Amino acid sequence: MLGELSYLRHVILHALRRLLLALWPQPRQWENTVVGKHQYWGEVRGKYFDGFGVLTRDDGFMYIGQFSVGYYHGQGTMVDEQGNEYQGDFRYNAYHGRGKLTATDGTRYEGEFRFDSMKGWGTIEDPKGDSFQGGIRNYFPFGLGIYKNRKGELYVGQMKYWRMHGFGKYRFLPAEDDDSSSSSETPQQKESPVEWGHYVGTFSRGEFHGRGIFYWPNRIRMVGRFFRGVPHGRTMLFVPDGRKVRLRIFHGSPTGKCKVIDTRGDVQKRDAVLVFKELFGD
Repeated sequence: MLGELSYLRHVILHALRRLLLALWPQPRQWENTVVGKHQYWGEVRGKYFDGFGVLTRDDGFMYIGQFSVGYYHGQGTMVDEQGNEYQGDFRYNAYHGRGKLTATDGTRYEGEFRFDSMKGWGTIEDPKGDSFQGGIRNYFPFGLGIYKNRKGELYVGQMKYWRMHGFGKYRFLPAEDDDSSSSSETPQQKESPVEWGHYVGTFSRGEFHGRGIFYWPNRIRMVGRFFRGVPHGRTMLFVPDGRKVRLRIFHGSPTGKCKVIDTRGDVQKRDAVLVFKELFGD
C-alpha cells in the first residue's frame, strides 16, 4: 500500500515526467511490447506507457485502462495475481477515488479509496452476507452507518470494526429457522423470552452497554442501564395499560421488591421476579 509520503514522491515524479514530455514532446503511438515480465499493448509516448493500454503478466495479473507517463492513472480495471478485481479510479498506481473491489474471499466493497485503502464513505459486504453502508476505514466499518446482517436484522448507528460501538438503534427479527449465530448477536437475543424487538441506546463492542431503551413486541418499554448485553441496575418498565414498574435488575435477573405504580399514581410493593414473569412469561 502507498503511504502518504510515498504517494507524494510519486506525485513529484509524475510531474517531472510530464514536464520532460512538455519540454521535449514525443509523438503518441501504438505498440505491442514486452517489458520484463509484462506484456503491453497500447499507447506509448517516448519510453512511457501513456494513454489507453493493456498490461498483463504470466501470473494472472492484468490491468486495462488509462496510463500517464508509466503510471496507472485514471479509469481502469485491475486483476491482481491473487484474483482480486478492482474497477474504478487510479492515481499514481494506487486505488484512489471511487471504485469497486471484489476480493477472492467473497468480500465486496464499493465506495471511496485513498492510498490503496478503503477509506471514506462506501458499502461493504463480507463473505457471510453481512453488509454495512457508511464510514469505512482500513477495510472496516468505522463511524456512522447502516448495518444489516444475513438474517435481516438492522442496525443504524455508530460502528467500529464490524461491531456496534457508540449510539444506535438495533432491530431484531425472528430467527427460529436460522441455526447459525451472527458475530453481532448478543446474549440478550439468545435468552430473551420474546422473538424480536428493538433497542435504542449505547453499545460497546457489539453489546448493549450503558443507558438505553428496549422495546418489547408486547409494547412494554424497558428503560435503564445495560451491562455487556443484559439489563443491569435501576430499571423502569412502562406497561401498555398505563402501569409503571420500578425495579432493580442484577445481570439480567430481577431482584428484591419492585414498585408497581398504577394509572392513578398508587404504589404497590411486590416481588420483582413474580411481576417480571407476569409481564414476560417464564
